[in-house]
Amino acid sequence: MPGMFDLPEPPSTPAQRLRMALAIFSDGLAMEREKLRRQHPHATEAELSELLAAWLNSRPMAPDGDCDGRPRHWNPAS
Repeated sequence: MPGMFDLPEPPSTPAQRLRMALAIFSDGLAMEREKLRRQHPHATEAELSELLAAWLNSRPMAPDGDCDGRPRHWNPAS
């Protein structure tokens, strides 16, 4: 009998993994939008969209990216 906390089978194909990653990203955006809505209760939908875009562009939890190591600047011309 399946338990309450049984996890579904992990995605096995690249397409399934991509769909899952995009769904998680979408859920994260929805959660951040609701947080912004609570922080700015009088903001319009357009203002919330601008705040969400600014949050996405600021990378508050990973200013140098998501990888370990030192940040390096990439110059494709060199």
